[in-house]
Amino acid sequence: MKIVERGIVFDAREAPPSQRFCSFASALVLSDGRILVAFRAGSSKDSADENILMRLSADQGKTWETVCEGLETTLDGVPGCWRHAGVTELEPGQLIAEWCWFDRSEPGRPLAHPDTQGTLPSRVFVMESRDDGRTWTDRREVPTAPFAGIATTGPILKLANGGIAVQYEAWKAYDDPAPGEHHAIIRISHDGGHTFGPATIVAHDEQARIFYWDQRLDVAPDTGELIGLFWSHNRELQQDIHVHTARSTPDGQNWTPPANAGFAGQIARPLCLGGGNVLAAYVHRHDPP
Repeated sequence: MKIVERGIVFDAREAPPSQRFCSFASALVLSDGRILVAFRAGSSKDSADENILMRLSADQGKTWETVCEGLETTLDGVPGCWRHAGVTELEPGQLIAEWCWFDRSEPGRPLAHPDTQGTLPSRVFVMESRDDGRTWTDRREVPTAPFAGIATTGPILKLANGGIAVQYEAWKAYDDPAPGEHHAIIRISHDGGHTFGPATIVAHDEQARIFYWDQRLDVAPDTGELIGLFWSHNRELQQDIHVHTARSTPDGQNWTPPANAGFAGQIARPLCLGGGNVLAAYVHRHDPP
């Protein structure tokens, strides 16, 4: 791979204190060639003041304009924060995004309980924008029961049959002392995200020995098949194992059991190129990091 250009989307060194730590970036190339990047910003890696920033470039990333500096963080009277937003272009000029909100009514509580490892209560929403991400409207909540410990894992997927799929993972409630069970999940909608079908399990080990964390999914442009990659961890060995992969029929309903993808890494993002070819960009923290 040859790098032909590089640059900075957002320089946190010049940002206010509440925007100094930036993470969970997602980039979308719009149909007209512009690039929209959404990312989480806060005063620390895990902070109650985090929110979503979005920046837009009309010149292939040379310059950037901030189009969104976050949303109101209090929902139904409960203080919270927005930690992730994944944006998808449904049609030219029509954006849809899945947003993940966390309860921060007790600001001193970390995202994960230091003893149980359960995560703070969270909610997942779908919203739309028709002005390049500047405003987000028509908020509706994605049902996630009966699972707890919810976190979104990527943008909404456009399925070959015209449906859309919201992707997230489930772990366990904040104060739950029991050993957790992990599920990688999608919820499918056939009316643009106004109603959703039951949870479709993408990856789960019934014995809870293997965790298939941080699913990243993509849709093959020619066949409509869904491809998933997972940061995989062996609970019994207490160590990471090779990245695993799974595939689904174009309707997103029928997934193969996760299989060894043949390389070591953590979070891995697939990009389906067509013709059976998949490019994986992945995190490599093992030796040499």
